[in-house]
Amino acid sequence: MPLSSAGLAGGKASPFWDEYDCLAPRRILVRIKGIFHERTSLRRQRGSFFDDLVARGGLKQGFLAVRTSTGKPIAFITVHEAGNAQIFVGDSCGPNA
Repeated sequence: MPLSSAGLAGGKASPFWDEYDCLAPRRILVRIKGIFHERTSLRRQRGSFFDDLVARGGLKQGFLAVRTSTGKPIAFITVHEAGNAQIFVGDSCGPNA
């Protein structure tokens, strides 16, 4: 799954809060990528209801892509260590009021 905003609309994210609702099928694909300053690894962390996979360290960049199981893009988000972020969403998404 590409980490790309192609086919989506958006741009600079709010420094305070952005929230969107998206109509999506029951099954979706999610890809997460983090670029860290130093080598790190995913570790399992036990939670109250389910376990999490956690990578600890200073983050340079982070990416999140969400698509349908057929590959149609739903959302793409980037974050950077400088504090800026971008959010791109598909036609099935709208701001949550």
